Amino acid sequence: MKLKKLLFSWQVMLLLFFIICSLIAIQPNLNPRGIIITYIGDGAFTNKLESGTIIYSAGLVGKEMKEIYHSEDLLEFQNESGYLVLQTNKGTKTIKLKGEIFNFSAEKVKATNLKFGLDIEGGIRALLKPENMSNTTVDEIINILETRINIYGLRQAEFRKLIIGDENLIMISIAGGNEQEIRDLLLKKGKFEARIPLTLNNGSSFKLGKFLIGSNEEFRIYILNNSLKIGNNRYNIEEKFNLKGIDFKIKNLTSKKVVIEGLVFESKDIKGVGIPPESNYLDRIQNGYRFQFGVIISPIGAKRFAELTQNLRNIFSPGGSYLSEKIYFYIDDKELDALNIDANLKGREVINPIITG
Repeated sequence: MKLKKLLFSWQVMLLLFFIICSLIAIQPNLNPRGIIITYIGDGAFTNKLESGTIIYSAGLVGKEMKEIYHSEDLLEFQNESGYLVLQTNKGTKTIKLKGEIFNFSAEKVKATNLKFGLDIEGGIRALLKPENMSNTTVDEIINILETRINIYGLRQAEFRKLIIGDENLIMISIAGGNEQEIRDLLLKKGKFEARIPLTLNNGSSFKLGKFLIGSNEEFRIYILNNSLKIGNNRYNIEEKFNLKGIDFKIKNLTSKKVVIEGLVFESKDIKGVGIPPESNYLDRIQNGYRFQFGVIISPIGAKRFAELTQNLRNIFSPGGSYLSEKIYFYIDDKELDALNIDANLKGREVINPIITG
């Protein structure tokens, strides 16, 4: 009787409640399998996998799949040829092996959701010493580095501003990281691209050439067996091709429609930002900020912009008139943002556009 009374006392019930809540919070995994990618460098997995991907099993096409428990299990396929199939938390990935190295870092899938710092998990810590920098500039550098973390997918990285004597320092800590991740974070120059998509129905056409060459040529497209046919050439999903001096890639493909993205600007096409100065502003509004700034674009970039936008439709809305597609911005093939294109810019070579948002 006393035992029953004890078991149903409010203290025991409260303790059981907290134990159950703790188990739910840490989500124990009694049979953890797979490895979680923490870093992707230049090599076979570039633009194929990303940080945070969990790889459960791997195998060559036509052969038995192998469970992956350690990085070494995946590295066994590095010298193979053919197609490598990966079962991941983001679906099945198929990667063509071309003799490139497997440049990646990974860790075992944890048995719980508990996160540990450098003291327990290990990792790397470095001090960055900017030259002739003020406190404000150091804060700006930290903001830039934090943005890079979001772009490159580096997890569990922390930045702290240190003042030692007259020196402003930045301490960078990456739990579970390595020296190469620190180097990439600090030294890697991101590849910037701006692309405009064209959404086309099967059997429809688009035109190119007026601005880059002098006269338009019509390109009719056909969708055949999960591939895109333009003229005598056929292209598969994610495949890149060039038409009239513009690089395209297939972004999406169905039996009735295809979305191809054309490259309009890359890093070398951006000749200046914030020009002219009088066009720039940053105003605080109720739910955030409103901004405007000018950009100087290379003449060839302006021509590519005109080539693609001549194929877009005008969309009228209470907020203004825009073209039927947005312009998308990428860093290292990762989509960062997209902006509407004013309808007045359709088919125009604009070298000094004004960006607002």
